[in-house]
Amino acid sequence: MRRSTLLAAVVVCGMSLMTACGPRISRGVVGMSVDDAGTPVIVLQNCGGDIAQLEFYDQIRREETAPTPVATYVNSRPDKSVVQIPIRTGGNGWQVTGEVPALRADGKYVIQAWGKRHEWHGRGTKFTLGDLKTVEPGQVRHDPPPADPTPSYDAIPPKFRVTPLSEFITDECP
Repeated sequence: MRRSTLLAAVVVCGMSLMTACGPRISRGVVGMSVDDAGTPVIVLQNCGGDIAQLEFYDQIRREETAPTPVATYVNSRPDKSVVQIPIRTGGNGWQVTGEVPALRADGKYVIQAWGKRHEWHGRGTKFTLGDLKTVEPGQVRHDPPPADPTPSYDAIPPKFRVTPLSEFITDECP
């Protein structure tokens, strides 16, 4: 009798883990800007202060191997605010680990936003150096929130928008 009870408990626990797959969705949003020298800067709108890790991927390398970030930015005490993080060095409470590659003109890059231990997932961004040539200091290039949280596979990806840094507060992030 005890063995069957234990087996039932294991099955129920396993099923609950499978149905709750994936991290919770954060209202955090990542965008890109440039500083006065034209150097790329990550801009994070961290609505709930739940985003504590940013993963930087070289998309070309990502397609060639298993998805492994080339650099990770970590903050053990993230603020509920908009913060700018220099892409090469980190800063403003964000420590960079790994080596940020020299950005190439033909490179495609991805930044993913995560909470501690990947409990949360925010809206990341993709960019190229060409994309950032349309951005001036004080502006942020980011994608709009999805109109449908479960778009079809053939849906056209959203177009990016450029807004002043002062307006980089999304509708879902008052």
